[in-house]
Amino acid sequence: MLALSAACGLTVSNKQKKFDDLLPEEKSAATIILEELRAFNTQVKARSAYNIDPIINKDRIDVSFKEMIFAANLGDNLVHISTWENLKPSQRELVQKWFAATSAEGARQIYQTFFYRFIAVVLAVKQYMYEVHSADWVYGVYSVYNLEINSVRVAIAHFASIGRKAEILAVVQPACASIQRLYGPSYAKHYNSKNNNEYYTDNLRALANPEAPNGAMYFICRWLEHGLPKLRDLTTELTWLKDARSRM
Repeated sequence: MLALSAACGLTVSNKQKKFDDLLPEEKSAATIILEELRAFNTQVKARSAYNIDPIINKDRIDVSFKEMIFAANLGDNLVHISTWENLKPSQRELVQKWFAATSAEGARQIYQTFFYRFIAVVLAVKQYMYEVHSADWVYGVYSVYNLEINSVRVAIAHFASIGRKAEILAVVQPACASIQRLYGPSYAKHYNSKNNNEYYTDNLRALANPEAPNGAMYFICRWLEHGLPKLRDLTTELTWLKDARSRM
């Protein structure tokens, strides 16, 4: 797990800033993220015997690190998500390019929905997997690729369950269409190969490079495209993840 964070250039520590020590814009981001985590936790508790309580804490939302485009839940009961304000100017320009936004402000608004809401729930789904199976089992048996692709799909099932699927997809899908146009020439051949699972895992360091995680963004968008036609209700999806061991 820590090797994953090291591969992305992030030192994971329990000494990240507490909520009360964050800058105002960081507090705003952490508040939005926590709101989404709580909404998912409510659905998990209503549909299963589990919860994601260990990350339902404003001090477990790590947003104070700078100059990285990074989002992760590595099983350490911390949710790491880069804030727009902590990106370098060149990274903000890259994000604007990703989303084909006509202005920096437009890119910021898309970024907030994409990362603080959609990706936040993707990370919450991972926490559910850790609570059900343990982080050691997930990373040792389930594979990084399967964790990622299934978390994207189940996140959308969550938004569908609370009537917000259209709202989220109205922002995320156009952003992903732009990302796929930009990076399809580089990565489509790998996504479409029979060994795309191994390619993603073996090349995670390059794909998720926090300076410019273009490859990781491309894969996220392809997983979204792949998952939408296969979407089931959230109860079914959570049960399917719970039963993962029986499929190994």
